[in-house]
Amino acid sequence: MTPSMKLAIRCSIFVKSRALTQFIGLVRLSITTSWNAEAAERQAAQVPPFGRLAAIIISAPEAERAFDLGNHLLRNADPLQAIGAQIFGPAPAPIARVRSRFRVRMLIKAEKSAPLQRALAQWIAPVTLKGDLRLSVDIDPQSFL
Repeated sequence: MTPSMKLAIRCSIFVKSRALTQFIGLVRLSITTSWNAEAAERQAAQVPPFGRLAAIIISAPEAERAFDLGNHLLRNADPLQAIGAQIFGPAPAPIARVRSRFRVRMLIKAEKSAPLQRALAQWIAPVTLKGDLRLSVDIDPQSFL
């Protein structure tokens, strides 16, 4: 290898590594900018990590039974109202039917300092699930499917 070829390779490596460093800097800036925008939106909406959410999924072989339980819970939401929580639903889940079961979703939104889990426990405690009716609670859900 000639000295000029070695110099060309060194220059090429330097230029590429400098470009890579600049690229990494731009990616970091983009991630920081994106996170700041996302955080501002989440704070304005009071959703995690600036607020609390609980997703309730009710499922049954018949849609009517799932909605009946959701409406019963909505009518008897005193423990949630006592902590100032907002209740959304019942509504069909985004994936409304899985394995021949109809799914109904409710979403509970509360302030970060609210005792949400205690209120949810008091809210659900009187409910007796009959037959193949199911109810699940997801605190600060990662997905709404």
